Formats: sequence, structure tokens, C-alpha cells
Amino acid sequence: MKNINKMVKKGKFKLLSYVVEENLIYYKSSNKHKKLVAFLILEVEFINSILFILNDFLKKGFINYYSVQVVINELDKKQILINLEDNEKSKIVKILNFLNRKIINSGLNARFLKNKHLEKQFLRILRVNKNSKIKVLKKKDRFLITNNKTTTIYEIYTIQLELLSEKCAFLSDFTKLIYNLQQKGFLILNFRMNYKQGIVFTPYFVNLKNKTDNCADLGKEINDFFNQALLIKQSLRLKSVPSLLWRCNLHTNYFIFTKFIDLFSKSAQYDFNNLNDFNSQFEQILFKKHISYKRLNPNLLFINQTSLFITINKFDPQELLKLFKKYHAKYFIFLLIFDEEVYEEVLKIDKIDFLSNIKVLNSEKFLALDYEVFKRKNILENPQINSNILS
Repeated sequence: MKNINKMVKKGKFKLLSYVVEENLIYYKSSNKHKKLVAFLILEVEFINSILFILNDFLKKGFINYYSVQVVINELDKKQILINLEDNEKSKIVKILNFLNRKIINSGLNARFLKNKHLEKQFLRILRVNKNSKIKVLKKKDRFLITNNKTTTIYEIYTIQLELLSEKCAFLSDFTKLIYNLQQKGFLILNFRMNYKQGIVFTPYFVNLKNKTDNCADLGKEINDFFNQALLIKQSLRLKSVPSLLWRCNLHTNYFIFTKFIDLFSKSAQYDFNNLNDFNSQFEQILFKKHISYKRLNPNLLFINQTSLFITINKFDPQELLKLFKKYHAKYFIFLLIFDEEVYEEVLKIDKIDFLSNIKVLNSEKFLALDYEVFKRKNILENPQINSNILS
């Protein structure tokens, strides 16, 4: 294991020398500085809103970096690995508790992994366990990890996001394309502070193969689909393996978060000042995502035979309650209100609290919606979906 140690500032750490305590994985440096490095993993369904909470923690120096991880064969959930560093465990635990309170107060649907489940997901990218006797071999532009009698081939691709003309649907389209190509792997987005540029992130894709897998050129297939050199295969040194386990940035390229915010926010797609323009934009997105809909009038849209989407600007409580009474038993109702003052007034209607299948949205909460929710057939039957439909 001597060849795969990790240097982090003034600490030296062995790959599998960690301990697990509840929601945290700890590494303790093996030299005189005794620095503590800790990891926690959040499991979320949607990432849009939580990124802005974590970016605030980055700016304040509470966390060192975080990495969003999408496992290709589990596209319905995302994991976020968060890195904290300090010389005192109590300060690390304090940050964890502070983050937990922030998430709870924000009403986001997220959970911290614990103990064995945390450890399993932490090690999953290397397909090892703590008692593994592993060998790491370099072979041209890939490397191989042998664990007992199993060998996994690793290919690392950087993603040239600057080539994209439309960014808003890329993350969803890219992961679904990899899935449809029957490939396995991890999409990683590593976020950190650059004190000249602000929040920056590095995206890369880790393609996993067994020796018996079809050796098709993934990079070529993806680049042919997007008609440009979007993926570039990278050659990693053996000493970068711990960086892969820690979901660090694996190369020096990065993108400025504020310049690529359309990857994570739909705000650039919609005009909330004009109902007709918004309706047209919303319907185009539904069409592209193969979500069926039928418009009844400029304010009412049926979606996928399960949901009613209502858009209003003027506050007429009697008319709203009439609509709720007519439709709430058959459909999940999304009520989008452009005007913030009207939004606050609607929230004061007592009767809304008794209707569990209604979600009132302002523009910010609408942008946090994941359109996959419109495809769910059991949206009225699942109270967990109803209460946590936003993130």
C-alpha cells in the first residue's frame, strides 16, 4: 500500500486506514501534524436546491469540498460526499450538526448515511472492502484494480462542458445516455472554492468495466452522439487512486459555477413575467422529456393524466377553492404563482393545509422541481412523495 498514500496539506493518510463513527468516516494523518480528514455522504433525490446550501458552506470555509456522485445504474438517487478537515473532532461534528439543521429547516429531502451503509457507499467506487487485499496496475490510459479474484478496469474521462450550446438538460441526458449504452460507472462533480474565481467545479466520468465486458470505445460513442469531442480520456497515475476514492478533482481543469449555473438551475429557460411565453417554454420542456400533457386554458394544464398544473397571478380565493374542490381527489395539484405577494397570500388560506395533494410553488420552488415527478403514476398514493416533492 505504500504507493497509494495521499498527501493532504500537512497530513499523510493510508487508503484504508479510516474509522467509521455514525455519520462520519475519519482519517487521521500518520505524521506529527495529526490532521483529521472526515467524510460524510448525503443521499438526495434532486440536487438543485441543496447545491446552494453547500456552496454557502464552502464560501464560509465550513467544508473543504464536496462531490456530487451519480451512479449510472441508480439514476433515481444521487449521493453527495462532503469533505471536512480540522485538528479537532468536536469542530467537525459541530459542522455536521449545523449542516443537518440547515437541511431540516430548508425542508429538503435528504438523509445522511450511517455506519455500515456509509462505509459501503464510500468504498463502492473502488469495489473493495476494508479487509481487501488489492493490487493496482497501470495499463496505458487506464488502470486496473484487482480485489481477491475480481479485476475492474477504470477509464477516466473529463467532460468539456464549454462545448455545450444547451446546458440545462445535459446532466440528465448524459447519464441516461450512458445507461442506455449499458455502461456502468460514476459521474462525479467536484465543487470547491477558488479564491480568485469563487465556486468552481470539475466534472469527470469514471467508466467501469470487467475483463469480459464489451470493449467498445465509450468516448467515441458519446462524442458521436453529441457531434463534438465532449469526452476526453485521461491517463491517471497510480498515486491518484486515493483521490478517486475521496472523489477529489482528478485534473486541473475546472469551470466557474456562476457561468454554468444553467446545468443546475432552470431559471434561464423561463419568462415568469409573461404567462403565454412561460406556457410555451414549459410545454416545450415537457415535450422534450416525453411527458404527455393537455392544455385546457392558459391557466390549466393536465400532465401525464395524474397531475393538474395551475398557473395564476391574480388572487381569487373563491375561484381557487372551487378548483381545489373539483380536482384534488383525482389529481395531484401544482399551483404556480408568479407574484411573490400573491404567493404569500395563498399560503395563508387555512383550507390548503387539509389538502395533502396540493403543492404551492413560487418561481424559486418551481425551478427546484425535477420533472421526473410528473412521470410517477402513484403520485397520489405515496405520501412521502407528496411531502418531499421538492428539493
